[in-house]
Amino acid sequence: MFLNPADTDRSGKKIFIQNFLGCGCPDEVVEEARISFFARPLGALLEQRTAQSGPSPSLTPLEQEVNRLVGLPKTLKWPRRPLGELIPPVSWRRPMIEAVARTPKHLKKLSALRSMSKATMDAVIEVPGRAFFFLVAFETRRPKKTDLLAQYESGQLLYKLMGYNRCRLFTITQKDEPKIIPEIDTALTWQGLHNAFFEARDRYSFADVVLDLFDRVD
Repeated sequence: MFLNPADTDRSGKKIFIQNFLGCGCPDEVVEEARISFFARPLGALLEQRTAQSGPSPSLTPLEQEVNRLVGLPKTLKWPRRPLGELIPPVSWRRPMIEAVARTPKHLKKLSALRSMSKATMDAVIEVPGRAFFFLVAFETRRPKKTDLLAQYESGQLLYKLMGYNRCRLFTITQKDEPKIIPEIDTALTWQGLHNAFFEARDRYSFADVVLDLFDRVD
């Protein structure tokens, strides 16, 4: 599900992004925010950019840029298809990674890049040119720390590749509880979101979007 700025109420969306997520961008910027649900933003971006690179037996600018950001040698090549097309990290299998890794450290970092690319967010809010906000929701079963860390790290790589200012990770739970990992920006609750938007659903169509997402995990 993807919502463009014109598809939903701007005032309600602005309240959610500014009041709950703490975005300090100007109103006119926040009102242009794009929202997607159940998305893999980093994986999608790298799939798009690898496709744009085309066949190339030599090192590509994309490989050099990502390698630098994740702490790999700039000269390390990614797995390729027989005709030289880059294989996006989300499609890497362990034998592919082992074939290009030069050291155990490289193997670990390439595997982490694959995990980051596969990280799925329950909601992604993109304030164009400024910031990403990742929302991860769960009920009684707590997510693994490794999964949350991959989600956080995928956002850090994503905003740098996009030239944005930052990416913040939020969790949404049924009740108040401590942050599972320190990298979480804020731990929200479904009840708090529901209470805040239930009375506003007649005034803001965006409130229905929030409440619909609440109903999916309730």
